[in-house]
Amino acid sequence: MSGFTRDEFELGLLIVEALEGEIAPAQFARLEQRIQSDPEAARQYLEQVMNSALLMWRAESWYAETMLSPSPEDAHFLAEMGEYEKTAPAVEIVPEEKPAPLEPKGAVRSRKQTSRFSLIAAAGALAAMLILLLYLELHPIGAEEPAARITDSLRAVWEPQRGQEREPDGLLQAGSGPLVLKEGYVRLVYEDGAQVLVEGPARFEVKGAEELGLSYGQVYVYCPASAIGFAVAAPTMRVIDLGTEFGVKVSGLGGAEVHMVKGKASLIAGGAKGAARLSTILTEGAAKRVEPDARMQDIRLQEHLFARQISSQAGLVWRGQRVDLADAVGGGTGFGGGRAGLGWGVETGRVVSLQEGRMEKSRSAAFVKTAEHPWIDGVFVPGRSAAGGGIISSTGLQFEEAVFGSGAGFGGVYSVYVEQNRPEEYFRMVQQDGPSAGIQPAIGFYGSGGITFDLDALRRAVPGCRLRAFRAVCAVAADETVRAGIYGNTLADFVVLADGRAVYEGRALSRFSQPALLEIPIQPKQRFLTLAVMDSGDSLGADWAVFVQPSLELTMED
Repeated sequence: MSGFTRDEFELGLLIVEALEGEIAPAQFARLEQRIQSDPEAARQYLEQVMNSALLMWRAESWYAETMLSPSPEDAHFLAEMGEYEKTAPAVEIVPEEKPAPLEPKGAVRSRKQTSRFSLIAAAGALAAMLILLLYLELHPIGAEEPAARITDSLRAVWEPQRGQEREPDGLLQAGSGPLVLKEGYVRLVYEDGAQVLVEGPARFEVKGAEELGLSYGQVYVYCPASAIGFAVAAPTMRVIDLGTEFGVKVSGLGGAEVHMVKGKASLIAGGAKGAARLSTILTEGAAKRVEPDARMQDIRLQEHLFARQISSQAGLVWRGQRVDLADAVGGGTGFGGGRAGLGWGVETGRVVSLQEGRMEKSRSAAFVKTAEHPWIDGVFVPGRSAAGGGIISSTGLQFEEAVFGSGAGFGGVYSVYVEQNRPEEYFRMVQQDGPSAGIQPAIGFYGSGGITFDLDALRRAVPGCRLRAFRAVCAVAADETVRAGIYGNTLADFVVLADGRAVYEGRALSRFSQPALLEIPIQPKQRFLTLAVMDSGDSLGADWAVFVQPSLELTMED
């Protein structure tokens, strides 16, 4: 198997064709781009040009010495011919008739014959000089080439280097040496659009405009179409992007893993001097471990192992999981930190506990802005007001189809837990501190209540990501803490709104109704997602209206 990578072979071929003068314009443009973007490619090109010029010069010198300087045998032959001429008899020369004179066509100057090797050597030397001058103009000696930028960091602790700390918006120069991130997270964006999330502890290096070196630690790489060909180089392997999202983990003992989350990439194992190289194409869902001796083995894909995005503003780390809206209602980021039993008071907009909640028999329709969560816009009591449809957002959006209601219900929207032992059974709300087998998170409403999420604020909190869909299960859940005899058959109306327009309505659902599975696409320009529950007009009984496992699906932005 060849010891060259595809990139190395292509570069060598382009250089040879350029030196032989047989390169096509498109290939020359490709070579020029490689030279300008990759210092190693430029070094190789200059080295080949200078070597070619040197060989040409040596060949021309050999030609001059061989063809213009007589050998000892030639000198002896010429001397013998000279002596022969001294004693040789005279030879009669018969005069020839002179041909008719030709009309003059201008004077013809004699030219000194120039060897082909001289011309080639001169052309090669001139080309080398021009390329060298152009390269030095574009890449002055001593100047470092900026290849990537730190666009965000979260709890990052760096090993001191040259007495300076790395800060967000700082440029990272190609070939400026390794960096050690002792802990925390750093997001890098390369000039070609490749995004790299580095998770400490890690030792890495920006090796070029299209390459990251990783000695140990783990990184997650997202490459748009403009960054195809981006590479991550580890001690035992090299991963070359073919339009992908992938994670790379390198241990301090030399082993390395690559997890292909989306698309495909080329994996080249080995590379140590004198060691054989093995290569394969990894496709979506595959994962490989590469041992120090270049052996490959299949491993299980760990899709949520790698931090994919961070937000220092929101203090969150996204590892590819869905945004848990029940966690957010319980005071968390949507990725953890929330508590069941907490919620938001519909009359105050502040955090309240379920134990503090009290039944209100009558409340007027009103919206209250929340100030304590970055992307919960507010909570409200559903129903029409004297001014028209009920207000459901801080920007004044109205739900025109809202009906007049009593507004009866508990004083908040809460994060709760529910259980369902078998699919044919109804949900039951349970009281406990954390999730367990069969227990699922939910957003709970007792009576009438609503909550609106600001999707634009969430997009800002998780930059570079796209919201794709809202998912949940709508159901009426019995409260296990209340005597079964007073359950009754409570009915509730469920409504999901996107920017004030109904995208789902479930009317008069009871705990005996089939739970409704929701999967609602989120459009890029939609800002507000609203969940609301209204009493259908009968007794509240002891039932809760719940959105079970409410979540927003996130993907890296295309």
